[in-house]
Amino acid sequence: MASRTYTVSIIHVIFIVFLMFSYVILQQSITNEKLFLQHQANSLLNFTRLSVKHGYFTEEHTVYTEDGYLLTIFRMVKSKKCYDQVKNPPVILMHGLLMSSDSWFDAGPEASLAYLLSDECFDI
Repeated sequence: MASRTYTVSIIHVIFIVFLMFSYVILQQSITNEKLFLQHQANSLLNFTRLSVKHGYFTEEHTVYTEDGYLLTIFRMVKSKKCYDQVKNPPVILMHGLLMSSDSWFDAGPEASLAYLLSDECFDI
């Protein structure tokens, strides 16, 4: 009986390693595909890296909900154009279904709503 349990454990470990390897290969192929299709380099960055690249201070927080969901929320603390304390009220931006927080930054610092609000000293 012990050898059967040992065999099942080995099968589980092999399956988990296979899943992890598949995930890494998938992520690499997505990155290579974006580069091959000549997407902008910014499309490879996440929210935090993209906003820091443009000179905005951000925070990233992970929240566990009561019903077991894992959420990542972001905050733009301060714009490079706000020298004083943030005086305007906080603004919550929520993306649509099947989208991500990156949708608020895709148009760049000159046109994206999150950047424009942050430049006006709102707490995003």
